[in-house]
Amino acid sequence: FDFFFVVYHSHSKAEDEVLLPALCAKGLAPEANKELRDEHDGQSASFEKMRLLLAHLRSENVNELDAARAAHLSALVNHLCEMVDSIKASVNLHFRKEEEELFPMLTRNFARAELDLLAGHILGNRSSELVDSYLRMIIADLPPGEKSAYIESLLRTAQ
Repeated sequence: FDFFFVVYHSHSKAEDEVLLPALCAKGLAPEANKELRDEHDGQSASFEKMRLLLAHLRSENVNELDAARAAHLSALVNHLCEMVDSIKASVNLHFRKEEEELFPMLTRNFARAELDLLAGHILGNRSSELVDSYLRMIIADLPPGEKSAYIESLLRTAQ
């Protein structure tokens, strides 16, 4: 949870602080700016509720539970599962919007050098440990033919 939360937070922050201002500077998608920021705020609030519930559950001593306490904890775990399903659906919808709307808008309206600069701003604001963990996770899931293109793109961005 903690790693996913950090990746999500970094992702949202990159959109809010780099991509959305760049789009707005070109007069593009002001309504998308508000919509995406509202989604980020709602999802961040959901993640915070999940974090608090997880902290509570982690602090529980489950070695000796009576029936009432076990039922209560079971209900909390079920609630956590519902929260996970809800945030998963929300984040998946958000990512789909990005892939279908935001990213095409960026590629249509920004030159390759501008996109590389934006990506550099995003990566430059992340800790090297986070970037390393995140890139290893992404590269591990890429088909073999896409790995070298992805690495070349990262190298171009880092220049």
